[in-house]
Amino acid sequence: MYSYTEPFYFPQQTLKERTFIASTTYAGVVVPIYSSTSPTFGLWNPYGSTKDLVLIRLNIGVSDSTTPVVTSLGLGYVANTGATVATGAPLSALTETQPVCGLIGRTPSHASRFTLSATLTSAASFFYELGASQATTTAANGLMFNSYEFQGDIVVPPGTFIHLVGSPVAPGVHLAATLVFTEIDSTS
Repeated sequence: MYSYTEPFYFPQQTLKERTFIASTTYAGVVVPIYSSTSPTFGLWNPYGSTKDLVLIRLNIGVSDSTTPVVTSLGLGYVANTGATVATGAPLSALTETQPVCGLIGRTPSHASRFTLSATLTSAASFFYELGASQATTTAANGLMFNSYEFQGDIVVPPGTFIHLVGSPVAPGVHLAATLVFTEIDSTS
């Protein structure tokens, strides 16, 4: 059971070089609407990886509030993505961005593939509301920061892709985001 006196994830996973940090650049990305086939912040666990990806935390901040719209943020997923990116495959294009090992300075191999630019053959299924919303269409003063602790809610098994989405519309602003996750031996 989750306890607020102990972290959900185990720091030992970080010390064993199994925790990774996947981030946008400082400028952030434009998060697409849930029905888009062009993810801008996605995590893929290719089929055959032998790892499960346990999501720990997602931090989100506004990096440019050009044209905000009222919307909320969530996650979409695509199952049965296979092991390779290919024309006609569920993931037809993917530009990989390397995550950083939680044990800073180390560069262990990892099973996951993180991207800030991909192409899906069909839209992901919206499945998880993050509870982070924009409730105004004008830029607001002050600090805006959202941090979501998954508390064991989501494990990404091999052959699955997830990505950040807006619902019911795209946020219309650039969001800087960081996802922290751990790779553990797969249960399947």
